[in-house]
Amino acid sequence: MRILVLKFTVLFIITLTGTLPLSSARGDEISFTASVDRRSITPDDSLIYTLTIEGGGEAVPELPRLEGFHLLETSVGTSIEIINNQLRQTRNFRYTFRPRSLLQPGDYRIPPAILRHGGRTYASNPVTVRVVERGTAPAPEAEPPPLFMEASLDREEAFVNEQVTLAVRIFFRRPGLANLNYSPPPATGMIAESLGPERRYQRVIDGARYEVIEIRTAIFPIGPGELTIGPAELRGTVPTERREPRRSPFDDFFSDDFFGFRRDREPFHIESRPVSLRVKPWPREERPAEFDGAVGSFDLSVGANPLTLDAGEAVTLTIRVEGEGNLAFVRPPRVDIGSEFRVYPPEEEVRPDIREDRIGGEKIFRQVLIPQQAGELEIPEVRFGFLDPESGDYRLLRSRPVRITARPVETEPVRLVEAPDPGIVRPGIPVQEADILYIKEGPERWRRRRDRPPAGRFWPYLLPWPVILVLRKLQDRRERIRSDLTYARRRAATRVVRERFRKARKLARAGDREGFHGELHRALLRYLSDKSGVPVGAVGPETLGERLAGAGEGLKEELEEVLRAAEHARYAPGGSGAGDMRTLLEKVERLIGRMEKVKW
Repeated sequence: MRILVLKFTVLFIITLTGTLPLSSARGDEISFTASVDRRSITPDDSLIYTLTIEGGGEAVPELPRLEGFHLLETSVGTSIEIINNQLRQTRNFRYTFRPRSLLQPGDYRIPPAILRHGGRTYASNPVTVRVVERGTAPAPEAEPPPLFMEASLDREEAFVNEQVTLAVRIFFRRPGLANLNYSPPPATGMIAESLGPERRYQRVIDGARYEVIEIRTAIFPIGPGELTIGPAELRGTVPTERREPRRSPFDDFFSDDFFGFRRDREPFHIESRPVSLRVKPWPREERPAEFDGAVGSFDLSVGANPLTLDAGEAVTLTIRVEGEGNLAFVRPPRVDIGSEFRVYPPEEEVRPDIREDRIGGEKIFRQVLIPQQAGELEIPEVRFGFLDPESGDYRLLRSRPVRITARPVETEPVRLVEAPDPGIVRPGIPVQEADILYIKEGPERWRRRRDRPPAGRFWPYLLPWPVILVLRKLQDRRERIRSDLTYARRRAATRVVRERFRKARKLARAGDREGFHGELHRALLRYLSDKSGVPVGAVGPETLGERLAGAGEGLKEELEEVLRAAEHARYAPGGSGAGDMRTLLEKVERLIGRMEKVKW
């Protein structure tokens, strides 16, 4: 009896709660969409036109003018959902129409409906309906999928290191998705940065209303060529329902089948289609020497503090690069500081920022300079080059020189003072004041050779020093690898390229010509970039020519030949066979062997 009373009490509370006034937690945000139950009808069929309002208080929509249709009936329904502890109220205005008897077959466009709320006017989406002749069966309509995923890019081509926005959207009509596990596209050939939390909204597709979760990511391609992104994957479970008869209306009140339904969950796995991006190399024409791989839109500001100081004191030069672009590719700008200053390596500070899905911020370089002489000194202009992706042109920013005033240092003469006991003062030193007592009055007693300890007694103290020096050297190298990214990449370049060579051989044995040439070309570019510190997109005989001078006769020409052959084979591999792949791999390995002897 207690259980029966408890069940009816819970049912009464649920019913009472549903009658209480409700308010949306989403503020003034309004969604206003239109949909139809079918896209194709005959003059004898009826059409249900639905206007869905999410938010908007008690505002009533204004129907558009429908030529050739007359209204049969109207109904209003309200649904309430709680998502992430927020209450969402949705009202559905359903209008049933029927074509007039004189309506001719063809496509008819239903204009947008109007909603006025809070001093603002909202318009729904238009809908198109096809009317066919009597006796003609309407074309069967495909059932819209309950769950799918798509990916898109905001552009089809971009430069190396230029930001491209990837949007992955998850569409679902069935509520109750759980245990979601999202896997983003693999970050192969690019650098990926999140653009913040996912976005949630609704969209009507072919008359079907979907909930949408959108995940936006900024990607920066690191090498030229055709870049394939994806697929993204989503795994989880979705509820399913099946009706089963109950033995008694009071059985299992708190179970899932209280109202005659049995709820189960089944796993699902969906993927987005891969998307392609054509990555362009940096233009070679008019490329300034100050360009180090920064792509975007930037501003440069330079300052120093203090501007007046004593010679030998430190002045801090602050260089600030601010704008849109990947700050990881912003290197310290060029400044030719002469011998008038002692120069120390700059310290970097990054302050990232995301504005309207564009990654940027500011990067600050602080460099300590010490004037080596007195007088009016000048810090030369600072130069910074970058590529503007909108115009495809290079920009060179220059700052004004900074003037420093270094005052001469005034030194005081050294004064010797007198000890209280004049007897211990050494001859030849003029006495000026009485203040200091000497520690020793004369030289110590000399030891004879037989008084010296045997040399063998010192060996226990000398033995640990080689071990200490080796450990110190290992520790210094470990610290440098941790703090110096360029040094760490140079140290790991040989190991990385060998691993890529093994992967290329496997692709060659499998007959995958396209995969082989792509892996081999990327391995060569990555190795040269890691060894030289030049960005991948700028690797070439022109950028490496000065570094290879004196490294070996014909090395620059061999590099140019191998790069040209690898690039040609990658982008036009149709005629390459197993012998050609083996020959190209041997050329690249021989070039890497010569490169190992270069002192970078």
